[in-house]
Amino acid sequence: MTTFVRFMAVIAIVAFASHPAVAGSGEYTNIDSAEVRAMIDKSVKVIDVRRVDEWQDTGVIEGAALITAFDARGRFNPDFPAAVKPDEDVVVICRTGGRSRVISELLTGRSGYAGIYNVTGGIMSWIADGNPVAPCPNC
Repeated sequence: MTTFVRFMAVIAIVAFASHPAVAGSGEYTNIDSAEVRAMIDKSVKVIDVRRVDEWQDTGVIEGAALITAFDARGRFNPDFPAAVKPDEDVVVICRTGGRSRVISELLTGRSGYAGIYNVTGGIMSWIADGNPVAPCPNC
């Protein structure tokens, strides 16, 4: 992770932590692409936090919710947390696992968020393991 990305992640954590609903830290679960497949089979929601250009570049997991968490300059989307309900299980995926890790840490740090699963290798691992992707709808 580059220094810039680390810096922006810290900024996002600070911005997110200033929200009044934030409580102590929680835990999330790291999973690989085989475990993602099992979660999809159980109808667990997948949230792809990348940007539109990235979805267009690689494709997306069919049925994933496409919700950008950080813009191209690394600025956090303050509306992002509203996309996840505290009582639902979600799989969070990005390109290689860095942004999804940050988002997983942010979500589990909020009161009531549980059942957060971070895809450690991101969409690149999903693709490398031979899993299907679909063109980005509406991109």
